[in-house]
Amino acid sequence: MIQFKLAEKEQVEELVRISKAAFESDIQVGNTGVGGPPDYDSADWHHQMQESGHLYVLLDDETILGGAVLFQDAENPCMIHIDRIFVAPQYHRKGYGIRLMEEITRVFERPCLFQLDTPIWNIRTSAFYQKCGFQEISRNTDFIHFKKILEN
Repeated sequence: MIQFKLAEKEQVEELVRISKAAFESDIQVGNTGVGGPPDYDSADWHHQMQESGHLYVLLDDETILGGAVLFQDAENPCMIHIDRIFVAPQYHRKGYGIRLMEEITRVFERPCLFQLDTPIWNIRTSAFYQKCGFQEISRNTDFIHFKKILEN
C-alpha cells in the first residue's frame, strides 16, 4: 500500500541515499556533471529537514521509494513550495513520480498554489511537471519556474 507522510528519523539515511542516486542519475538527461541541488547528499541537511517537518517519504508498504522536501508559506498556508522531489532510480518510469506529486497535492487544503523550479537543462523534469499539470510561469538562464493551482 502506497503511503505519503512526514519522514521519521530512522528513514533519513535511506532518503539521503535515494536522493543522491536520483539526482546523480540526472547526468543521463543533460546534467554536465554528477551532482544535484544544494545538500542533496547531506545527511545533516536531511536530518534538519526531517526535524523541522519539511521532509516527506513515499512508501510502498515498508519500502522507501522516494521523498520530497516541502515548504508551506508561513504567512500564506495555501502557498506550497516544492523544494525537491526524488524517486529511487530503479523506480523511475513506473508511475511513482506521478503518484508522489498526486500525494503532495492531496495533503494540503484547497485552494492551494504549488510552486517549484527545475534546471533549464533537465528536459526530463520539465516534461514530467507539465504532465502533472504544472504550468511554466517564467524562466531565466538557469531555471524554469512552474506553478499549479488547485481549487476546492
